[in-house]
Amino acid sequence: MNVPRRFSWLAMAGLASVLASILVFLYVRTNAHDAASYFENVVLLRQLKQLDARWELDVLKSRMGIDTSYDSLVDPLAALNQLQRRLQSDMASQYGRDAGKSSRLNATLHRAIDAKTRLVEHFKSHNSVLRHSLSLPR
Repeated sequence: MNVPRRFSWLAMAGLASVLASILVFLYVRTNAHDAASYFENVVLLRQLKQLDARWELDVLKSRMGIDTSYDSLVDPLAALNQLQRRLQSDMASQYGRDAGKSSRLNATLHRAIDAKTRLVEHFKSHNSVLRHSLSLPR
């Protein structure tokens, strides 16, 4: 009966050491995550989202004739590019180990901003022609 008792102690000690090593591994992984940089990135993404919403609102104002100048449609582009550069530099420093993921994410964001810019430019050209046509005497 002494052998099974010794075996159970050995099994319990082995299980405890495995669980302790898993705990240490998880602790090291959670400490490697920088919460401050995560929240900075969340703030940057929210700023991008807010700027995009403002840009869309300016497009709607131009479409409805509330805002006759197209300057408000150009202004957000500089801020968008600045936020994109900040996000890109932050992600490059955080994803140093995984540079491919960072570059893919930045390329996707860049393509989305370029596509939106093209759409706004297309709208500006067509809307100005429409407004001009509507203002001509019949």
